[in-house]
Amino acid sequence: VEYLQSVGIMHEDIKADNIIVNESYGLRLIDFGLAQRTDQGEIAPGETPIGAQTQWSPEKATCNGYDHRSDMWAAVCTFVHSVAGCPPWVRRFEGIKALMYIIGTKSPPLEDIPDGLPSEVVDLITQAWRVEVKDRPHPREVMQHKAFNLLRERHITDPIFTAHFTETPESIFSSEISGEISTEISTEISREIS
Repeated sequence: VEYLQSVGIMHEDIKADNIIVNESYGLRLIDFGLAQRTDQGEIAPGETPIGAQTQWSPEKATCNGYDHRSDMWAAVCTFVHSVAGCPPWVRRFEGIKALMYIIGTKSPPLEDIPDGLPSEVVDLITQAWRVEVKDRPHPREVMQHKAFNLLRERHITDPIFTAHFTETPESIFSSEISGEISTEISTEISREIS
């Protein structure tokens, strides 16, 4: 998210379905079909939100205009999905047609954080899910959160955990996924956001 912001791109559809794991267990964000250039830094108020509703930030759900911090909110929703087994809101509001209203009025979905997570991880989630956009941390601050240090401190050596901490955002975004697929995806991303 930090790298995309630095190059003026909002992904708009960060969710579990749009993340793959490569051969060295690094995470890769894919499907830039809804991505938008944000040379002005934000999507204007009144614009119809796009992407998966369960990942929308409150400001996106209420059409109040939003910026890269909405992608950060979606990334945290994706993380919660990965540890809880389903996206935020879904268990409590299954099949609801007015999820947009629920997100706009009942955020953040703290009830969807599973029990038993380390306190540092819960703190990271609650920090990144601040309803007031101005109070929400920048992606760089999120990556420097003590929850990420927890992995290093516990000397987790499994490649699926350590791969994320050895690459820069630029190398993650541009590194090979797998031969022809990597070239195909890079070409598609360039075409989609141009």
